[in-house]
Amino acid sequence: MKALLLNASPKNNGNTARLLELIGDAFQKKGMETQTLCLGDLHYAFCKGCRSCYQTAECVQHDDVQLVLEQMEQADLIAIASPDYWGGITGQLKAFIDRCTPYSPAHQPHAALSMGKRGISIALSAREDPRECKEILARIDRFFQRMGIRPMANYYTCGVLTEDDLNNNEGKLAEVTFFGEEIAKTLMK
Repeated sequence: MKALLLNASPKNNGNTARLLELIGDAFQKKGMETQTLCLGDLHYAFCKGCRSCYQTAECVQHDDVQLVLEQMEQADLIAIASPDYWGGITGQLKAFIDRCTPYSPAHQPHAALSMGKRGISIALSAREDPRECKEILARIDRFFQRMGIRPMANYYTCGVLTEDDLNNNEGKLAEVTFFGEEIAKTLMK
C-alpha cells in the first residue's frame, strides 16, 4: 500500500507539513509506504486555457505537474492538505487542479488514473470558524471525484496560525495522529 501526501502549502515546513508528517508516521507504522510532495517546492505554470488537451488528453506544458501525476498514478491513497487562504484552497493547489484539465471527464478523450484510488482531504485554518475548512475539504473532494479518486475521509483543525499553535497543542497532535492510525488500520486490514 502506497500513500502520496500532497502538501498544498507554499512552504514545506509549516503546520500543513507537520500534519502530513504525523499522518505519514502513522501510515508507516502500519507498514504503508509514503511519499510527501510540497507544491510550494515544485515548478509549474498556470493552465493556458488553450484546450489542446480536449483533443489530445495531454497538456502542452511539460513541468512538475507530470511528476505529481506520475506519483498519483503509483499511489493507492492520495492525501491532499491545504491551509486556509482567504477562505479557500491555496493558489498552488488551484493552479495544480487547473493543470489537471487533461483528466477532466467533461471532454473526450481524457486521461485517467487507474481505478481504485482513495483520497483523504485535510484542511487547517488560523480562524476558529470551521466553515472555511469545510469548504476546503469539499473542494478537494470534488477534485478527487473528477479524477476518479474515491474520497475516503477528511480531517480539519482550526486555530492554528503559527507552528507553536500546533506543536504546543498536545490535543491537536494526538487527534491528527489518531486520524492517521485509523485510516491506516482501515486500509491495511
